[in-house]
Amino acid sequence: MKITKKQLDIFNAHLDAYRNDSFTRDLICYGDSIKTVIERGETSKELWVYMVDKEVSMTSKLMMSPKFLGFVSGKAKQDLRNGFKRILTNMEIL
Repeated sequence: MKITKKQLDIFNAHLDAYRNDSFTRDLICYGDSIKTVIERGETSKELWVYMVDKEVSMTSKLMMSPKFLGFVSGKAKQDLRNGFKRILTNMEIL
């Protein structure tokens, strides 16, 4: 299944937040679920860090530096996009 427009918008929002260091949430509080936060249109640094740790190779992680290079490789983007698609589909955010 292809990534949906909504899922792609969520991924792009998180990618932009990473590049600009402008996440709306650092952590997901106990009263909120990740799904609730995402459905409200917020971006979560905690989710981004988790996805990078799980989906991106060490080489790509070393090259990812918004403060110095402002660069995210095509391979890292592809891996993250696939990871977001998988986790959002599992949460039934289509």
